[in-house]
Amino acid sequence: MLRPRPIPKENPAAVEPLRLLIADDDPDDLELCLRSLESSGIEFQAETVSTKEEFEKRLKERPFDVVLSDYRMKSWTGMDALAMAREIHPEIPLILLSGTLGDEMAVECIKLGVTDYVLALETLTGLGYQVMLATDGEQAVADFRANRDQISLALLDVMLPKLSGPEICAIIRKEKPELAVIFATGYSPDMAQLQKARQEGLPVLQKPYSPRDLARKVRETLDQSVLATPQK
Repeated sequence: MLRPRPIPKENPAAVEPLRLLIADDDPDDLELCLRSLESSGIEFQAETVSTKEEFEKRLKERPFDVVLSDYRMKSWTGMDALAMAREIHPEIPLILLSGTLGDEMAVECIKLGVTDYVLALETLTGLGYQVMLATDGEQAVADFRANRDQISLALLDVMLPKLSGPEICAIIRKEKPELAVIFATGYSPDMAQLQKARQEGLPVLQKPYSPRDLARKVRETLDQSVLATPQK
C-alpha cells in the first residue's frame, strides 16, 4: 500500500517526501503508526507489507530512506527484517517499533544494528521532554534554525548522512554557544573526533546504551548547561 502525505502546494519543490517501508501484520497497529507519522508533520510516502516475502520483494524493487518494522509479528519478527535489510541494503536505517521492548532487548537490538531513534524518542518523551527527530545532518541544522529558541539540547550521532555529528555541533554552537550537546556513538571512544569532543568538555554516550543511561546523561548535561550559562 502506498500512503502519501500531501506536499504543500505553495512550494512543492521545497520538500522531498521521506520514502518509508513499514512492516507490520496488525492493521490496527499499522493505522496507528501511519496516523502518528501524519500528525508529526513529516512529509512521507509509505509502502506497507505484512509478510517476510513482501518485505524482501519491496526492498529489492526500489530504494527507501528508512525501514520501520514491528518487533513481533505472527510468522516473523523485526530481527528477521533487520537481517534482510542488512543483506539487501545495509545503508538503510531500520527503526524497530515495540511497546513491550525491555532495556536488555533494546540494547541487544542496537548491538545488532537496529537504529536507536525510537528508543531515544520513547525514553525522552516518557520523561516529559519535547523531542524533534532528524534523519540526517542537514535536516538537523535546518530544524535547529527553525526552532532555535525552543531547543535546549542536541543529541547527535557521530556518524550521520550529509553532515556528521561534530560538523552539526560546530554549526549550531556557533549560532547558539550555550546549547548543550551530547554525542552518541558505537565507535571506539579513541577516535579523533570523540577525543576532540571530550577535550571541549562535551559528553559522549557510548552505544549500546540503556534508557536509564540516556535519561541520566541528558539530565546531567542539562543541569551542567544551566550552571554554566551566565545569568542575565
